[in-house]
Amino acid sequence: MRKIIILLAVIIGLPVLVFAQVSDSYVLTSNNLTVYQDGVYDVIMTEEQSYTQEVGNPQLPVKTISYVIPYNATVTGINVSISQQKLDGDYYIFPAQQPRRLDGSSAPPFVEPNQAVYGSSAPYPDKAAEIVSDGYTHGYHVVTVAIYPVVYNPADKEIYLRNVSFTINYTGIFDNRLGTPYEKISIKRAELGKQVVQNMVKNINNIESFRNLNAQLVSNSNSQNNQNNYELMSGSTSTIDAIVPDYIIITNNALKPYFQILANWKTKKGVPAIIKTVEEIKLNYNGSDLQEKILNYLKEAYISYGPSNFVLLGGDINIVPDRLFKQTSFATDLYYATVGGSWNANKNDIFGESSDTDYDYDFFLGRASVKDAAEAQRFINKVINYEKYSGLGNNTYVNNFLALVGFLNDNSCGVFYDAGGYNFSKSIKNIANTYMPANMNKWFLFDNYDCQYNSSNPYQYPYSYTPNPIGVCNNDTMVIPGNIDNCATGNQTLSKSNAFSCLNDGTPDNLDIQLGAIFSLEYGEVLLK
Repeated sequence: MRKIIILLAVIIGLPVLVFAQVSDSYVLTSNNLTVYQDGVYDVIMTEEQSYTQEVGNPQLPVKTISYVIPYNATVTGINVSISQQKLDGDYYIFPAQQPRRLDGSSAPPFVEPNQAVYGSSAPYPDKAAEIVSDGYTHGYHVVTVAIYPVVYNPADKEIYLRNVSFTINYTGIFDNRLGTPYEKISIKRAELGKQVVQNMVKNINNIESFRNLNAQLVSNSNSQNNQNNYELMSGSTSTIDAIVPDYIIITNNALKPYFQILANWKTKKGVPAIIKTVEEIKLNYNGSDLQEKILNYLKEAYISYGPSNFVLLGGDINIVPDRLFKQTSFATDLYYATVGGSWNANKNDIFGESSDTDYDYDFFLGRASVKDAAEAQRFINKVINYEKYSGLGNNTYVNNFLALVGFLNDNSCGVFYDAGGYNFSKSIKNIANTYMPANMNKWFLFDNYDCQYNSSNPYQYPYSYTPNPIGVCNNDTMVIPGNIDNCATGNQTLSKSNAFSCLNDGTPDNLDIQLGAIFSLEYGEVLLK
């Protein structure tokens, strides 16, 4: 069920205030749920494999759904109502565990059940739905709701399935805490942003009416009359009024001449490109360090040119520095892809810890990890030759798609989830088969690609106890023998040799990837060999 309810109140002599709602419901039936007993605990599995993560507390399914709301809106809250049905039997639910680090260190010790929860008569979790994300992405206001369709009564060892209905409430006022209005956007990028959000939200029929209606749509028609403007703009670093750029390259003065070749090519093919150097940014923008100055430049570009711009960081971290997340060893370029907040509201030296940290993409951002002029020239030549189909032999490579998905840890079978809670091997295969043309050559390298149960090597939890050998760690989920519905098969097992073979020599089925595109699951970028 989905509906949009608009309530309008008009009072003569006072500003008009619009109250509105998005309503929906979610039901998890027993047919979509599997409960198995591993000898110690009961483990609940659903197809989407996203769970509560409070370590030591019961591990229960979570469903996340995103909705678009009007661009000029401020969320005021969520109303929730539930009905529930008891499952037969007694259950001792498996406690959520710490994720295993990816640096090769040993698995963390098993965390015993939190007795403050497991010994309580209070239901867990104590909420049925909540707003977990509210922000602007690619020019749209998107709200994400987490739904908890299974509730556990620890004292009585009972499980209930919930029918959850909810309403997201908002007013017709732009939320300045979450974003900054933009002035214009090219028609091409407006359509790209729309397509991205269509794949994110459930209420896709509302996308067109909920966009930023105040932004000017600019047509960057690559006509002969505009060619001089394109050539002028491709080398400019100042504000462009006549033509809105769709591609921004950030590099330094030393590498600018090389990236200028790429900018000229992009502009010529109908993707207006500009270059901004870190030297210019350092001199003309405020910030505690170069990273913050670059972010402030991109915020200005967002206001002037709109969202969904292609941003290329032209250089490795010695040229365009990275941002360390919470002062850890984990670097993230997501910092440059967002415009909401500063990532550091308390003005200390730790970025990403504060409530104003923005995780919603506003740009299509990638990095050319070149350290010097020679690497930059090689990268740019490859990109342009790839796009021109020049000097690469058989040009059918443009129809090739390669996906590589592997386990990242031993916990939860090492499944790698995207922001929506879906396991990647299954979701990326579904996306490829659903949205890519039929003539595309798709090739999938997955861990345990054949989804076969290996009785001689059952999956063992990396903890202090040994469960019954009832399943193995497959590329999607813990698979119970005879029940592999959640397992997505691949073409080959993921290994270093197979990956290099696909990239360099083609697969046994003559899928010649060569310089073809590879989708990076971790960063959501298209990479080039």
